[in-house]
Amino acid sequence: MIICIIILIVIIIALVLFIINKTDEYNKLSNINNHLKSECEFLSREVERCNIQLDLYEEDKKELKNITLYSKKIKKNNIYEGKKVILGDYSKTSSDYSRKVLESFGLNVDVVRTGYDIIDRISHNFKYDIIITNSLYKNGEKGIDVLEKLKEINDFNIPIVIHTIDQNKRNYYIKEYKFDEYLEKPLKQAEVKKILSKLIK
Repeated sequence: MIICIIILIVIIIALVLFIINKTDEYNKLSNINNHLKSECEFLSREVERCNIQLDLYEEDKKELKNITLYSKKIKKNNIYEGKKVILGDYSKTSSDYSRKVLESFGLNVDVVRTGYDIIDRISHNFKYDIIITNSLYKNGEKGIDVLEKLKEINDFNIPIVIHTIDQNKRNYYIKEYKFDEYLEKPLKQAEVKKILSKLIK
């Protein structure tokens, strides 16, 4: 009788260990599946962002065939050549002009349409020397929210500039919300140069 009980206990222990082992394997597989799903979703969003860049460069090629206002208004000064900036702006007209001003300093500019795009790229270890975010996006996102979410990322230390149509709100954005700098739209080369010299080593 005692032997039967011992055998039964051993069988129960073996079953419990088997179940624990299978549960652990299932959890690992589930985590791998979730990670792969997350990465696939990121890659899908990244394809959309890359398409925006391609469209911008195609437009630049067309502009090169004509004399444009940009060539008259914006002087080239490649003092920050090799440095990278991500520019968040849902307006095509606004972002196009801002990009050209930034590129006039030699900056490599990635344009995205939402604040989430900025957070998405930074959290996936894209490297930038400076981040410029709109104060408000078409989908209701605020630049303030982008700032807060970015600062939650471990070891985050990229300067963040708020880009806005709000006039004379420098103290509001810098003192109250701790943005590193403030730029009014439309960008002015003199203001951009002053801020770049402060934020980019």
